Amino acid sequence: MSKLMIVAAAAAMTIGANAAVFAPIDCDTPDIEAPCPVMVFKLTASGKATVDMGEGAYKTVKNLKISKGALALLPNEDCAAEGLCCYDTASVYATLKLGSETVYLGLNDLEINKWSVFGKNFEKAKNYLTMIKPGKSVKLESDLFISGEDVDTLDGEDTVSLWAAAFGEFTLKVSKAKGTSGYCVNDSDAGCDPIWTPKTYNGWFVGHRNLVNDWYSCFNCECGEWDIFGGTWKAVYQSKLASDADAQKLAFNKKVLFGEDLEEDED
Repeated sequence: MSKLMIVAAAAAMTIGANAAVFAPIDCDTPDIEAPCPVMVFKLTASGKATVDMGEGAYKTVKNLKISKGALALLPNEDCAAEGLCCYDTASVYATLKLGSETVYLGLNDLEINKWSVFGKNFEKAKNYLTMIKPGKSVKLESDLFISGEDVDTLDGEDTVSLWAAAFGEFTLKVSKAKGTSGYCVNDSDAGCDPIWTPKTYNGWFVGHRNLVNDWYSCFNCECGEWDIFGGTWKAVYQSKLASDADAQKLAFNKKVLFGEDLEEDED
């Protein structure tokens, strides 16, 4: 385990049995049972996609736009049961404009291939007890890579493969207890908790979906039985939202369109 992982694991032990720790760590930790939040981001995107025209008469390229959407990063339950928050799957919800058509998109079980922090302040983050005064913070760079192959949309209308990468920022702030001053002596001092907060990510996406119609020819050696899409995306962390339902309401004008909460939410 790296030094940063060891520091975060130590923080998990000192914060106590009533709170899981959101930190960049592995799932090798003390036994602390607690829920972890769903990390919700406001999602916007723009790009291009192939669409069907004239009920199969031909297909063409149209603009793809998401002005209302949400990206939800979901915690691993086994990891959460041990007191730490690590994230391995993601969901995307979006009110998507494809040409003149509006589509309510839901994708579950996307894989979080990488979500990490790094940069010139990484040494301070590793040694935050002695290098960051309580009440102060540092910025770190971050990357995020999400993918899914042959994922069925939640409305059952399409199958999508998607690859999305982005770069952004985190802040690491050390909490400060009232009346304290100077650096933390050890991680059991009042305050002195590392608080990790993601910020904004900007990136690119590419993928393919079911063939919208088969009026086409190709120059490659084997025509793919799918149509492509791609573009750019932006995700802004929403600190007050922490559930799948929150993510759906962000994307669907305060409604939950997919999942177990559907009937209760529509009352």
